[in-house]
Amino acid sequence: MSHDAFDYLFKVVLVGDAEVGKTSLTTRFAYGTFTDGYISTLGVDFIVKSLPLSNYI
Repeated sequence: MSHDAFDYLFKVVLVGDAEVGKTSLTTRFAYGTFTDGYISTLGVDFIVKSLPLSNYI
């Protein structure tokens, strides 16, 4: 699905202290999995998730 097909497009930035679970939180949201053995993320990590909305809020 191209970006032109979206009614709404949100970009979320998650910022916080080291080793508090930012990667675990985003991985759980995007892929539905949890792994507690992550290596610290250096720099920036991008995760893309598309969600269909049947009713607008």
